[in-house]
Amino acid sequence: MNPVELIEKQRRIDAAIANASVAHMSNAKWRKLFNFLSSSGIGQIKWKFIHDDKIWWSYSPPSESELFADRIGDFVPCHGTPYREIEWIEFSVEHRESFLAQLSALGQFPIQQCGFGVRVIGYTLK
Repeated sequence: MNPVELIEKQRRIDAAIANASVAHMSNAKWRKLFNFLSSSGIGQIKWKFIHDDKIWWSYSPPSESELFADRIGDFVPCHGTPYREIEWIEFSVEHRESFLAQLSALGQFPIQQCGFGVRVIGYTLK
């Protein structure tokens, strides 16, 4: 991507984030969540980014070494994506009630239960 395209992409991302009615997650909350998911043995994750209509998949959550202060490191499908660009993630859990109780003890996370499993919401869009 050339510099003009990068600037335009960032402008669209910033506009989408500004148009969200609520931002639920901070960088620290995303890191805490990913560390918990990794230690809990969670497998596949569906990812939706604020700037993309496509749903992405990973075979596991990012590990602690892939989590930086403001972004995910070299991890498929993110490759340096700032946490602020994650619209939501979704994953399957075997013992949903037990898992949600443990997650609740860790902090307040915006959770939706869905067909695939559990969705953690980064933004509520207008």
